[in-house]
Amino acid sequence: MPPTPNVPETLTPSRNRTASSLQTQMEGLLQRLHVVVVGPGLGREERTQSIGRLALETAKAQEKYVVIDADGLWLIQNEPHLIQGYKRAVLTPNVVEFKRLCDAMNVPKDSPPDQLASILANAFGNVTILQKGPSDIISNGTRTEVIDITGGLKRVGGQGDILSGVVGTFLAWGKNYEDQERKESNVGDIALQDIPLLASVGGSYITRTASRIAFGRLGRGVLTSDMVGEVGTAYSQIFGEKGEKGFIQKTFHPPTVPRQQPSVPAMSQEIRLSLPNGRIELVWPPPPEDDPDTHALYTHPSILAALPFWSASTTLEQISARRKKRTNDPANYRDFRIHHRFPSQASHLPHLLGTVGYISLSSENCAAEAGIIIAPEVHRGGYASEAMLLLLEYGFKSIEEGGLGMNRIQFTTAAMNGAMRGWLESALGATQEGTLREAWKSGEEYIDAIGYSILRREWYEGGAKERLERRVQIAIENNSLLDQNRSKQIYDDSAQYGRAIAGGDEEKYKLISNRGTHGLLQAHDCQISSHSTPQRSLVAMLRRQARERREYIYRKALESQEQQIYERKQLLKESLATGKRLPTELKKDAQKLAKDYAYDESQSVPRDHLDDEYQKAGILDPKILITTCRDPSSRLTQFAKELRFVFPNAHRLNRGRYDMDDLAGACRANEITDLIIVHEHRGQPNAMVVSHFPHGPTVYFTLNNVVLRHDTDAWGNSTVSEQYPHLIFDGFSSRLGNRVMAVLKFLFPVPKEDSKRVMTFANRSDFISFRHHVFVKTSHKEVQLAEVGPRFEMKPYEIRLGTVEAKTADREWVLSNFTRTAKKRRYL
Repeated sequence: MPPTPNVPETLTPSRNRTASSLQTQMEGLLQRLHVVVVGPGLGREERTQSIGRLALETAKAQEKYVVIDADGLWLIQNEPHLIQGYKRAVLTPNVVEFKRLCDAMNVPKDSPPDQLASILANAFGNVTILQKGPSDIISNGTRTEVIDITGGLKRVGGQGDILSGVVGTFLAWGKNYEDQERKESNVGDIALQDIPLLASVGGSYITRTASRIAFGRLGRGVLTSDMVGEVGTAYSQIFGEKGEKGFIQKTFHPPTVPRQQPSVPAMSQEIRLSLPNGRIELVWPPPPEDDPDTHALYTHPSILAALPFWSASTTLEQISARRKKRTNDPANYRDFRIHHRFPSQASHLPHLLGTVGYISLSSENCAAEAGIIIAPEVHRGGYASEAMLLLLEYGFKSIEEGGLGMNRIQFTTAAMNGAMRGWLESALGATQEGTLREAWKSGEEYIDAIGYSILRREWYEGGAKERLERRVQIAIENNSLLDQNRSKQIYDDSAQYGRAIAGGDEEKYKLISNRGTHGLLQAHDCQISSHSTPQRSLVAMLRRQARERREYIYRKALESQEQQIYERKQLLKESLATGKRLPTELKKDAQKLAKDYAYDESQSVPRDHLDDEYQKAGILDPKILITTCRDPSSRLTQFAKELRFVFPNAHRLNRGRYDMDDLAGACRANEITDLIIVHEHRGQPNAMVVSHFPHGPTVYFTLNNVVLRHDTDAWGNSTVSEQYPHLIFDGFSSRLGNRVMAVLKFLFPVPKEDSKRVMTFANRSDFISFRHHVFVKTSHKEVQLAEVGPRFEMKPYEIRLGTVEAKTADREWVLSNFTRTAKKRRYL
């Protein structure tokens, strides 16, 4: 019989091995270890349980630190005496395992839930218990710690194994610390009896943080293996690269000095905040000479659209009075002006880049509300992120370090302000707290507002500061985030126009939607320059798009009529040429058709709608944007990345929280020709939408048998060629087949003759098989193919005449699965 899996063959009991020989082998094995982790993958068979029993007894004899989890806890609940009184052991039970241990040790069931861990630890003789749950409760019977930092929203199988390994690592470091203390006979900062408790606290922090980071990156598709890669990042966030933050020590040795209330700097004290390599500085108190620029900023149409409660008729005197009031009340307000640090290098930018600051400062609750307004000329340039980094660091920094000592900072933004909401959620990682219904008045109506907040521990320990710092550093190093040509194009600051825009709800909503669209392409890997037009021409642009759409629909209607007349005339011509009887449907119209028949000999075939939809195909290369459904799994994200290499000139966009209207607006603004959206079901790609811009069509496909490039043998042995590919279409013979073929064909630019890359679309029973190959000629008659991937089967089920966001677009064709002949018909 083969040895049991996960058990070393040398330690597997057999008839030829005696207990003494196993004991000797176990002692020799454990002598080389610092820590023993018992349980994960052990199994509950008697043979493997006996090995676990032997490991625990040997570890106790050698005074090793022990972590017991999973099936090891099954052994302990049946034989509690194995660790009774052994204070160097750590137990990590989940909810079910904890209940079993409490039953085994006769812990009273009516005990307070928050004291059960301490009672169970005392029952075992001061063994450390790490009770896993919504909040991890850690106790050794004399001290109890509750770890309630935010973790990932998905609990994945195997997460407990990561926790056991991390706790074991900390115990190994604790063992080295213990040996050093005994060797030097010193009394260190850490009591030796606290090492298991400290290791458990550190393991809980690391595991929860890694889970949160992995979930934030991959969402519901996160796996245990994804968490493993974030353990190092979590350690750096909590302890620093070399442990310089000393987070656990701060947790167990809090300062004895009581927390001071935020103090207000003297009126004569000027505050200037900037980064060492930054581009901007925040200035307080606000200089009076900034009032005209502040007035122009606050009455700008795009600012009025984002702040609907603000009045377009605000005067310069009101701006000055507002500045004086807030400057004289620093206990409640702290308004900063945003200036460029090097004005000579930014002559094309406005003098005032924006305003940022705190309102409703509460020294009692150590809380405040933050707000920011950035000049439209520098939108998407990373200036807002840099300003908020400075402001939040100033707010959370302790009073001794020159900050305000805040514990909580909140934000409030309009529910329809997608750009600000997206920044708060993705860039900052703020938590949405709820909706303030009809909180702001806009004209004669009330609109909803959304509340967000971030806590001090989330800023320093949760990775929010590091995430924003990386974002700002990228913006500083890569000035392409701020298109200089676009920045030089100064918007119209007419107050009369601002009042006109603010007066109409429809136009105001369009402005807000346009502003959200501009922010859409700020922080993804798609290197598309954002389109920008003066606000005065925004309404004209929207009207032009609507007019072009109406003209397109009208041309389509005329085209359909012309096609029908042409086909009827062709039938009449055929009947006259062959002498056959006229078809019944032509008898009524035969005389009318015959009137113009003599003039129709030179009539060409009516133009097909493809001539309008793809009139620039072959002249201009397609420009494709690829995205996914919301909250994609890791597999769907990988599939979207691989599709980016399939289609030349394609860019991938992280979907985030943007809806179809935002995506369509961004595509039109950036001259995208086609938008591809992939969907999934239970982590498996199952649908693809191809929408042509600016007017359609949109084709919906189902996907089957998707095999990613990473699933094939080609991955790791080759890279993806970026040559424009040759295309092979096989089996597209019907009119619908030609239609689908054209939609797919025009996703690719015209290749060069010597291209060694080929894409195949083969239709078999209306299932289109896609294959991606490269080839090399081995002789004048033979070539050698190599599959690159990915590969899949796709089947069209609907074609709409509009773009993807047009819900009322006409259906050109839809698959009817429930007709009598559906199984027999072949559409393509």
